[in-house]
Amino acid sequence: MCFCAGASFAASAGLALIGVTAQRLVTTPHQRMFATIPLLFAIQQAAEGVVWLTVNNPSQKMLTLIGVYTFLTFAFIVWPFWIPFSVSLMERTRKRKSLLQGISLLGVGLSLFLGWLLVKHGAQASIVNNSIYYDVMRPAGYVEPLIFLYTVTTIVPFFIVLMRGASLFGFLAVASFIAAYSIWKTNFISVWCFFAALISIGVLVVLYWRHQDNKHYNAPLNN
Repeated sequence: MCFCAGASFAASAGLALIGVTAQRLVTTPHQRMFATIPLLFAIQQAAEGVVWLTVNNPSQKMLTLIGVYTFLTFAFIVWPFWIPFSVSLMERTRKRKSLLQGISLLGVGLSLFLGWLLVKHGAQASIVNNSIYYDVMRPAGYVEPLIFLYTVTTIVPFFIVLMRGASLFGFLAVASFIAAYSIWKTNFISVWCFFAALISIGVLVVLYWRHQDNKHYNAPLNN
């Protein structure tokens, strides 16, 4: 598979359209944060498009850095807390909601730690094997635990929440994670975010079904 600026910008445009449509399906404030996911992915993919266009041009180093840090801010800081918290807002049963809120707190801690790594060590980008390689300092012995915690915060919530289509969303995320890590391990950050961005189209489907089941939103919390 060949990734390029065109693919990033096309994904960004498509996700922006999907995000606007998702916002129109929102029927309660609790859905708003979840519905914003495609729009945020649209910004992230646009940032990577900028990296593609400028990374090999020394005269545009500042634009490259803006693109790199914008992309990694979403990857490292936004998604670990945004995804579990937005999903927790959609849950109506107390036990599951409490569990999702706990994962959200874990996500906040992970975001803070990854953000600290990004600020302390910085990051650079280059094109390797037709995709973007983000060179970010990773402390020895921390990589596997960080990947585990990242998957817990960004994938597990979809297997906990009682929401039509959520488990399918989760399975697609797992499949894309395995594919990205096993085939494009060097460029894992870029490739998995691209796949995750495409999968976020499912937000529209989930909200549509949620819209159809609107009566459940007004139901009281159950034990």
